[in-house]
Amino acid sequence: MDSSPIIEEAVREKAKKLEQFHQSLQSVRVVITQPHKSHQTHNGYLVKVELVVPGDTLVVSREQPLDHPAEDVHHLIKDAFLAAQRMLRHAAEPHKGQARRHQAAQANRH
Repeated sequence: MDSSPIIEEAVREKAKKLEQFHQSLQSVRVVITQPHKSHQTHNGYLVKVELVVPGDTLVVSREQPLDHPAEDVHHLIKDAFLAAQRMLRHAAEPHKGQARRHQAAQANRH
């Protein structure tokens, strides 16, 4: 897909907001492609968001359904980032639980 300043800015803003869902988020990589690019068929988009947190890489991808050609890339970007937020929240939960267990274990030793 050709670069678009409007899309790039939207992606940057959404990527920055992801930091609030996981304190240890190390990097965010976003790839937007047209895997079905053809003159005869619909040119659907694929939005892929890769999130690196300590010890793991989380990946979200959203592909434009070929039977919904009116769905634009902005909608896919929004949907992919909402899924990324949910994934980061879920990934951050065990860390909170581990910290509480660790603190409780230390308190029991004293």
